[in-house]
Amino acid sequence: DSVGGVEANEKRGSGGVNVVERSGDGEDDGGRGESRLDGEVDEEERKKRKKSGESGEGGDADDAEGRREFGVERMDSAMMMDIRRESIVQTTLHLPNIQNYTFGTTEPLHAAIAEQHGSLTTYRKSASYKARLREKYNERGARRCVAAAILVHQHKFPHLLLLHDVAAATTAPNPDAWALPGGRLRPGESERDGLRRKLVRKLGGALSSWDIGEQLACWVSLSYGGESVKLYPYVPAHCTAPKERLNVYVVRLPPQGAFTVPRDLQLVALPLFEVYNQPDTYGPVIAAVPQTISCFHLNFLS
Repeated sequence: DSVGGVEANEKRGSGGVNVVERSGDGEDDGGRGESRLDGEVDEEERKKRKKSGESGEGGDADDAEGRREFGVERMDSAMMMDIRRESIVQTTLHLPNIQNYTFGTTEPLHAAIAEQHGSLTTYRKSASYKARLREKYNERGARRCVAAAILVHQHKFPHLLLLHDVAAATTAPNPDAWALPGGRLRPGESERDGLRRKLVRKLGGALSSWDIGEQLACWVSLSYGGESVKLYPYVPAHCTAPKERLNVYVVRLPPQGAFTVPRDLQLVALPLFEVYNQPDTYGPVIAAVPQTISCFHLNFLS
């Protein structure tokens, strides 16, 4: 093969360097009785090439010959950039037009909780909910949850589908009232099966062919719930047993379909610039979605 303009038989060497495979003829070097090893150059030849290069006489040719003697082929910056470009392959995420879908409502999911506590969000901040989570943790270990990042486009700008607890809506920002579609897994249930079950329950069975793709993020919680829930995209050094683990997956929609949402929830499509870097309004998980999907090439369908 020809590499860097030099014909050579190659084998791969360490450190990403191409090493030329040479075979000696067994002759003595300079009558000194020393067998010449592959790639070895004596001191006199090195000095001669260096002196010739400093005087400007045949510097390029001698340098190329020197690289051949040492068995090293060098790549220029342009060649390296071409290799880097070829190694970067973006996955395409096809975003359907939101106008291709219809939206309906169904019976509330948490009517009894809303009647007693006012809203599901209020209940999740209560002491009784925190005690229930503590009891479940002692029985089953860390709570396992999944969520879906579902994107559509409107006028060729990406929008994220979110569920909003209508009863918990206030004039002040309330990140607990917003959530990605998903929820808690049952014991022994796989993450993808559990996420499909949650999507059918909260977004309707008409879109039963949910295409659950790559995992985007993993978040952990150190508390059982209540007012001071904090989520981290890593396990802090001082934590030995996270209380909850939330994995976020990208979910691809069919080109068209129908959503059926419980009446105590509202399905909202928000543009990415609305949620980007806004953890105080939408929470850290939603606010991080624009960064996590930036690895995809977005293709807007008609």
